[in-house]
Amino acid sequence: MKPWEAIRQAYLQRIGKAEFFTDREAWNLFRLAAFGEAFGWTLLISGIVFKHYVTPGNNIPIDIAGQIHGTIFLIYIVAVIVLHPSLRWSPKRTLIAGLCSVPPYGTLVFEQWEARRRRTEAFKGYRELTVRGMIVRSGKLLALQPKESGFWYLPGGLCASGESAEQTLVRIIKEQTAIKPAIGRLVYVFQHKHKKAEQLELFFLIQNAGDYRKIGLSNAKDRHKDLDEIGFVKPDQCLDLRPKFLQTAALPKPNATAKDSVMFI
Repeated sequence: MKPWEAIRQAYLQRIGKAEFFTDREAWNLFRLAAFGEAFGWTLLISGIVFKHYVTPGNNIPIDIAGQIHGTIFLIYIVAVIVLHPSLRWSPKRTLIAGLCSVPPYGTLVFEQWEARRRRTEAFKGYRELTVRGMIVRSGKLLALQPKESGFWYLPGGLCASGESAEQTLVRIIKEQTAIKPAIGRLVYVFQHKHKKAEQLELFFLIQNAGDYRKIGLSNAKDRHKDLDEIGFVKPDQCLDLRPKFLQTAALPKPNATAKDSVMFI
């Protein structure tokens, strides 16, 4: 570990003891202080304009606006000092936050910059979970071709919040095929990136593949208005099958058990 990184980690451990708020609470309080400081600058500038153009020679507007702005300025500085441990800011970022209160509307600029940084950090930790069902018959896989996509995908979709992977897969495949699947073991775990977001796809073996032998677009047009085709495809001959690893991966055996190993790709 580099020396400066060790110093940073030690600093974060020390300030961690002074975290009086959650990250969300601290961020909302800081934003309130930042917008308040900008409001103070608006009052002060308005007082200066009022003095020169409405009441020339009268300093009362500036005095009143200056006192209000000064109070809000102190509140902002105190907020930065008190909230920076909860926000896990480094000494450098804390100093920049304080200095941004000096120029007019500087706190708004810092707030926007910090908000963008927080969104980027949150996006890095975001991972989409997709579940797919492997319905195997005679060396073929059941696949769907969404309209205008040009590619084939195994039945399934994004995992819903509050549902397990198995529950989501049962729900989606039943919606797509009108047949309830019997979820078997986990076969593949495929991790990749799409548009800078982490994607994790879980492929489960469907044990009642025989129930899908007559599946097709012709007998379920109302259900599949968003599909160009649905049916069984031979993986090594379907160059448009996605993800690509399915074109060369070994198909799971229908009688596979939970003891069989899971492949990570």
